[in-house]
Amino acid sequence: MHKFTGAGLTILSIVLLVAQSAAAQDSRQRAAAAEAYDRGTSGYMTGEYAEAAQWFETAHRLAPAPAAIMQAIRAHQKAENLARAATLAVVLQNDYPGEAQAVQYADQILADTAPSLLRIDVDCSACEIDLDDAVQQARSLFVDPSTSHVIVAHFSTGDVTKEISGEPGQTTTLRIEAPAARLTAPVSDPQEPVSTSGSQDLSSGGLPPVVTFIGAGVTGAFLIATIISGVDTNAGVDAYETAARSGAPNARQLLDDGESKETRTNVLIGMTAVFAIATGVIAGVLTDWSSEEEADTHAAIIPTTNGVMGLVESRF
Repeated sequence: MHKFTGAGLTILSIVLLVAQSAAAQDSRQRAAAAEAYDRGTSGYMTGEYAEAAQWFETAHRLAPAPAAIMQAIRAHQKAENLARAATLAVVLQNDYPGEAQAVQYADQILADTAPSLLRIDVDCSACEIDLDDAVQQARSLFVDPSTSHVIVAHFSTGDVTKEISGEPGQTTTLRIEAPAARLTAPVSDPQEPVSTSGSQDLSSGGLPPVVTFIGAGVTGAFLIATIISGVDTNAGVDAYETAARSGAPNARQLLDDGESKETRTNVLIGMTAVFAIATGVIAGVLTDWSSEEEADTHAAIIPTTNGVMGLVESRF
């Protein structure tokens, strides 16, 4: 079993553990991408080309690589989904301009398919695109020109819907502007005066300082719980090592208890790190410190059980 030291329970160590957790997550993501690629290969070999194409695209989203997207294009061609194959060919050109083989392959695909398709280049800022109710990552889209298509651009201020059609081999640039934000003013009785007593000035748009104080308090509480849990975990190390060396029958039970305690401590470390980082962001970026002097009343925020929890994995 591992012993926790005092330094291991400092905020610096917590941040390092969170970084290790992120690295582990990245490793799991690469493993998931490899599995998706294998499934795509199996589907391709058995003639299930449409399904194989989706698996290859999934592999590319998880761990971008030109080989995955090239395989997705081949599968879409086999499935006679030429519009999607052409769209991915543009993605291949844009994402891997330094890969000569990839660029050459993309050029060949576009030379073969583009003359029979309609190309739509969507020009919008900070928007998400749907094409015929399907979410799109690319901004250059190829579609079947024999029918009209609906493009929806999602902005923070609202959605804009466009219907578009065209001729084979045509390229259309579709510029979409974000809609203006809708401002709604409260309706009040002009005959009745509005009381401002006890109200809080929110003109600055920042959070009141009490939010930062509460975040710091919650972070401190988690840190104390982490330290207590770490001490409790360390307390059983010597007993386990003694039992293990002597071959005592309770060694297995002591090991299981220690692993449970260490898992609990790791969870608390992750939660402490999340709250520490979040509190720092709130204090440095989102808090309006002037409201501490100007406001007559303060809002109270109570932490709920629906917050974010970070999990740091460790081996006992």
